[in-house]
Amino acid sequence: MGRSLKQIKRRIKSVENTEKITRAMEMVSVSKLRGVQNLLAANRGYFQRIDALLSHVLLSCEEFEHPLLKEKKEKGDIALCVVTSDNGLCGVYNGSVIKLVNHFIEKNPDKRFNVIPVGKRGFSYFKRKNFKMPHSVVGIHGRFSAEMSDELAGKLLAIFGDAGISEVYVAYTHFESVARHKPVIEKLLHIDPYARVLDEDGKKKKRMDFSFEPKREMILEKLIPEYLKAKMRLIMVESLIAEHASRMVAMKTATRNAKELKDKLVMLRNKTRQTLITKDVIEIISSYVVLKSE
Repeated sequence: MGRSLKQIKRRIKSVENTEKITRAMEMVSVSKLRGVQNLLAANRGYFQRIDALLSHVLLSCEEFEHPLLKEKKEKGDIALCVVTSDNGLCGVYNGSVIKLVNHFIEKNPDKRFNVIPVGKRGFSYFKRKNFKMPHSVVGIHGRFSAEMSDELAGKLLAIFGDAGISEVYVAYTHFESVARHKPVIEKLLHIDPYARVLDEDGKKKKRMDFSFEPKREMILEKLIPEYLKAKMRLIMVESLIAEHASRMVAMKTATRNAKELKDKLVMLRNKTRQTLITKDVIEIISSYVVLKSE
């Protein structure tokens, strides 16, 4: 019984240490979450303006001549950029994205996929599955970098330029609120111009008259790459903030569970100690009775 009490005490100490670690990780995630939230508002606002500007320019076009606005005639492989985290302990964040990607691949059995993983978790998973990976990004560790995001957008643009690739998709976690975020897969390339200029009935939206300086074609040459950069930055920011929110919730739950377990162990320790004390008292009284009877 004495050895059992010692084991319980060791277990309580171990749970207390775990509780301290999970609480510290929760606080770190809260701090990172607040830092990225400002970036989210800025990048969403910027992308919305770029997206609206692109739609206005396309509405003024009779034909869409830019190569990134046209679907490739020859069907080839699909490039799929998958955004995950470098570190774990963030609940179902990584698993949800990977599950969605697997479902997407299963729905297209006749397609071949080239995976561009962002984050060690996705990189390790798809490497084990022997997917072709023309590019990868690891070592972000939950920090946003505009330079890295722009470089990734450029890589995806170059991959789309490959004759063997017909479409580029991005799988990431769309952030709605701290308690609500979901994995999504969006088509990045080609850019579908009709999604921006046609209404729900398939008719062209009301045209707006603009004067273009320089020419409309030159504006598209500059605007479309900027649109892709803005889109990729927003995707990365949303993914990172969803990662921090998931880790914060996971660590908060782990801290609460550790506290509940510690309380149960403390109660068990007290009961065990009381049992030992009662046993000792009974033995003393029994010994006293025996000695007195002699």
